Order: sequence, then structure tokens, then C-alpha cells
Amino acid sequence: MTRVCTKCKIERPMLDYPKNKRSLEGRIRECKFCAYKRSKIWRDKEAAINPKFLEDRKFAQEKYRAKRYGLSLEQIREAERASKGLCAICLRPPRMTGRTSDRRLHVDHNHKTGRVRGLLCANCNRALGGFQDDAVLLRRAAEYIS
Repeated sequence: MTRVCTKCKIERPMLDYPKNKRSLEGRIRECKFCAYKRSKIWRDKEAAINPKFLEDRKFAQEKYRAKRYGLSLEQIREAERASKGLCAICLRPPRMTGRTSDRRLHVDHNHKTGRVRGLLCANCNRALGGFQDDAVLLRRAAEYIS
């Protein structure tokens, strides 16, 4: 299934349109490429007006992340210091290329209890999610690749 972007007028697959719960079709009207360009122009304009904009934005994102997991901002920062910026599983720092969300450690938590377990890189976090936090499946996978 495809749709024509309202900005660039190019026909693209539906997966190229970001999700939006408020839309009847469940996706926004402009493609992700046009949405990214629009967002970047806005961010650059805001940063030019207010030199502290990017710093304030990062602080707001950190506060949201802490609140989401029932932690204080200081607890999140302490966990980052304790981990020395390394993933709790692969012991590597987050990669600095690709998506913005891949450039930081993610708060790993038990989906049933909500208890925070530690900080993971994007790859390890996705891997645990793919195994649905099931230790039996993870052991089977480890045996399989051995």
C-alpha cells in the first residue's frame, strides 16, 4: 500500500510515514524524510534564537526518561556514572552513529514488575525485547549459536 506525500508529492510505501494515533489512517500525511527536514529546520531556527535550546531540550528529555521509570534525574545520572557509560550486557559504549536514540544508554526494566534492572545499549535492549525478557528463550538462543 502506498500514499503520496503532501510535501514532496512522491509516492512512497506506508511504512515511510510515521505513526500518528490521531490520524484516521494511523499515520501522518508527510513522509518521514519531509518530516525530518521540517523538524531539523525548526530545531536549527530555535537553536539560533536561544543558544540554550539544545541544552534545555536534552535536560527535558532526561527528566522525561527518569519520570517514565519512576526515578529521579539524579538516580538516572548516578546509574550512568556507575556504569561508566557502558552497556550492562556487552560492556560497550552506545554507538555514536545512526538514530539519536541509539546514541545513549536505555533504561532496562522488567515489563511485568516495572523494576529497573540497569542501562543497556540500543542493540542489547532490542535483543532482550525480541526475546520478550524470557530467560528460557535467551538460554536456548545461546545454546543455538554455540
